[in-house]
Formats: sequence, C-alpha cells, structure tokens
Amino acid sequence: MMIFDPLWKTMKEKNVTIYGLVVKHKLSRGTVNKLKHNKNVTLVTIEHLCRILKCQPGDIVAYVEDAGKEAEGKETVGNESADKISAGKEAKGKRL
Repeated sequence: MMIFDPLWKTMKEKNVTIYGLVVKHKLSRGTVNKLKHNKNVTLVTIEHLCRILKCQPGDIVAYVEDAGKEAEGKETVGNESADKISAGKEAKGKRL
C-alpha cells in the first residue's frame, strides 16, 4: 500500500502548510483528506504536489507491504482481486 508519510516531512522541511496547499495552491480539502488517510490519489495530484514542493515523488509517497492482503494471499486491483482477474484471463485463453 502507498503511504504519504514522506509528504508531511517534506512539507515541514519546505515550510508548506495544509492551509497553504488548500488556499494558495487550490488543492481540494477532499484530496488533503485522502492524503491524510493514505487513500488513493491520482498521479496528477502527485505531479501537482511535486511542482509545489519542488521535489520528486519519493519525497511524497512510499510503498509498504500491506500485512492484511499478504496474509490472505490476495492483492486487490480496483474492486477485483488479482485471483479473479487471473482466473478471467485463463478462462479467456481456453476459449481461443
């Protein structure tokens, strides 16, 4: 899963506040909420943050293993699990 812990450190180093992101740089409060709760954001948002903070994506986001998904042995992609996607591809291949 992607986490945005590096974002808060980078913002502190660059003296950029959440208020500044919302008011000065027009980042929506909903997007800020997603960042705070490590929810999905678009690459356009990451690009916008990189431009604001004059940094690289690694200064904003980090990847960590999600213990819950690893324990189940399934990785979700959107609303489908990787197992369902693989099964669908195999079934399509057999029909040819």
